[in-house]
Amino acid sequence: MSKAYQLSDKEKRRNDRIVEAFINSNDQIIYECYENIYPMVYRFITSNSGDENDARTMTIECLEAFFECCQKPNFNLTCKFSSFIYSICRNGWLKKLKQRKP
Repeated sequence: MSKAYQLSDKEKRRNDRIVEAFINSNDQIIYECYENIYPMVYRFITSNSGDENDARTMTIECLEAFFECCQKPNFNLTCKFSSFIYSICRNGWLKKLKQRKP
């Protein structure tokens, strides 16, 4: 039986800083998050029938979804921020692709 993945103290502090930035609308840190996750979102979207505009839109939608999660009283980010965003991106993009099909 394997142990569940545990975040390092450094990753926990980073997550706490990011969640706090979204709660307090710290534009500088939110912009840094955008800059850090955009390449990952871009690669995923453009590898899956999307383009640069789709990637920009999805990045914003991911950050908005994360913001909504941060507003919940018992929200606890227990994985890396980038993993959480990737999950939101993947699920959201697959849903959009289904909607595009006739």
